[in-house]
Amino acid sequence: MSDSHRPVLEVPLEDEDGEHLLAKADALMRRHGHFAAPAEPDDLPVLTDVVDYPGEEAPPDDSPPDITPVALPNARDDQTARIVDLEAAITRSIDAWVSTELPQIMSREFDAFAERLREAAREHMRTTLLPTLTAQIEKTLDTEE
Repeated sequence: MSDSHRPVLEVPLEDEDGEHLLAKADALMRRHGHFAAPAEPDDLPVLTDVVDYPGEEAPPDDSPPDITPVALPNARDDQTARIVDLEAAITRSIDAWVSTELPQIMSREFDAFAERLREAAREHMRTTLLPTLTAQIEKTLDTEE
């Protein structure tokens, strides 16, 4: 349905809604083991551990070791990126639906409400005001005679 006048309504999504959706996605990934990164064996060093390699000179003890984080491709990062893209697509779909469909629904409901209100007021007037007006008319006509 298309109205000649469709107001554009914006429904902002608060940051808490996005955080809630990401928390749900994270819980889903934790619940299904195939999304999670495999557990590391105990003998492998952690990324922040300093490891001496044979043939290399160890850094002097008084200077901190040069630890540069390495970004490795990770299935979890890919999944997270896909979830973020999905969240953005869902948000766009909701915004589009709200701006096109909601005004039409509201217009139909307001029209139906206005009709129900007119009918209720007319019925209430018949039961409460009409007898009073009839009595006043009768009294006026009786007085003139």
